[in-house]
Amino acid sequence: MQAWGMESTSLEHHATALPITPWDVIVVGGGAAGLSGALTLARAQRRVLVLDNAAPRNRFAPHMHGVLGHEGLSPLDLLVKGRAEVESFGGTIRTAEVASIAPRDSAGLFTLAAADGETVRARAVLMTTGLVDELPEIPGLRERWGRDVFGCPYCHGAEVAGQRIAVIATSAFGVHHAQLLRQWSEHVTFFAHLAGELEAATEAGFEARGVAVVSDAVEQVVTEGDAVRAVIAGGHRYEVDAVVSGATFRPRDDMLRSLGVEFVDGPMGFSVAAAPGGKTSVPGLYAAGNVVNLGASVPIVMGEATMAAALLNAEMVQADFALAVEQSGATAAHWDERYAEADHIWSGQVNRVLATEAALLSPGRALDLGCGEGADALWLAARGWEVTAVDVSETALQRGRDEAAQQGVSGITWIRADLATWTPPGQFDLVSAQFLHSRVAFPREAVLARAAKAVAPGGRMLIVGHAAPPPGSHLEQHAGHGENGHGEKVHFPTAEEDVAALGLPALGWVVEYAETRSRIASGGPHHGEMTDTVVLVRRLD
Repeated sequence: MQAWGMESTSLEHHATALPITPWDVIVVGGGAAGLSGALTLARAQRRVLVLDNAAPRNRFAPHMHGVLGHEGLSPLDLLVKGRAEVESFGGTIRTAEVASIAPRDSAGLFTLAAADGETVRARAVLMTTGLVDELPEIPGLRERWGRDVFGCPYCHGAEVAGQRIAVIATSAFGVHHAQLLRQWSEHVTFFAHLAGELEAATEAGFEARGVAVVSDAVEQVVTEGDAVRAVIAGGHRYEVDAVVSGATFRPRDDMLRSLGVEFVDGPMGFSVAAAPGGKTSVPGLYAAGNVVNLGASVPIVMGEATMAAALLNAEMVQADFALAVEQSGATAAHWDERYAEADHIWSGQVNRVLATEAALLSPGRALDLGCGEGADALWLAARGWEVTAVDVSETALQRGRDEAAQQGVSGITWIRADLATWTPPGQFDLVSAQFLHSRVAFPREAVLARAAKAVAPGGRMLIVGHAAPPPGSHLEQHAGHGENGHGEKVHFPTAEEDVAALGLPALGWVVEYAETRSRIASGGPHHGEMTDTVVLVRRLD
């Protein structure tokens, strides 16, 4: 049998380099199943990446049938619309052939490698790789596949109702196809071909229902003009208008097998053993669509993938809650202890980049992420800004309140919250993230991405961070340079990585600058030459 090859299509979708930060979910396969799952996850605010080889199984068919609300639509048009919908909710789609998947590492992340060598990581993976139709080696057959040669009576039977239909059996399952198609036409010819010897009851049924039987092997499918006209078997020509031929379903499951996923033997062959909802035997790995359900049509795989995505998200929600409870208490305790080391930890002076940029803006609503002892919030409020100042340490916040009272500054709302889980209320004209680094676990990229969604039309987001360990800092002094004290490597993102972490849509935003700057620090706990990353993005009106 011949595997139907992968051809380049209009679905080719290239983008800029992907961020190196982990995704919540990577969906492998961007057909109807994969896009349905990705849409559900993107709507649930998950960071979703779809990796697709741009070769959907049904790309040869000009029309889909039996898909509610989309009767007669081109399969490729459905995918184009689906991609746009996923991207409208913040999902990312890339054309790539995934070459391998490595099991979860100690950080709980899968690593996926593309054929071009690029690697990406994710907390969870949804496999919707589908299957390949291996067609019988009958001259003239595969050239018409998806048009007037098809494999699913429910998908295309109504379109050939009343016509002369040939059923070319490639297995015993061909008998079922012939029985089904007798519902649509009185002119059905069953070509036994590879079906083997028919049972007496089957022969009696065919005779009673007027299904003609040809026992000779099929030699050719004849096309004249732009249509199938005949089947040649045993040297005889049989006039037909349409052909049904069963393909051998080969699931694209090599990567699943490499991960040790359990398989089951079903009526159509071996497939992934997945619980209802697509959960496989490997934690964090889900599967949906034809790679699991070999006989499923487009609406079925869409529904199954939607359910798999919902259950996967529910599993991640529970994990998020458990982790948040564990980390929030530890984070608050850590920072309260840090601020208890001295009466004031920081210089009390506004960060100079913030002062420079804000001085050019008309006062409005400002959000100060990780406000600490409140120097930036006080400076903004004193110049007419309405400030929401957020920090996990009650000790730091109380120092900010006390300083505001002493200076007679109002207009600041002080909020104690863990930025790892906190969502900004409303929209802000200025979102400031100054040196959001932590000696304890901190999901900086997720915090920045959430904050970016709180920027009002016409507003700005300013991110300033360390490009390297500050001189004299805990990170520099700690044994094992560049570690956080828990044996984990500390990564200081580049300006470009910070921009990527925001997950900004292609339209509606301007990156004013993303660069590295040097300065001499003389105030606060750090002294000497320092290198900072500075990012300013603006949301268009």
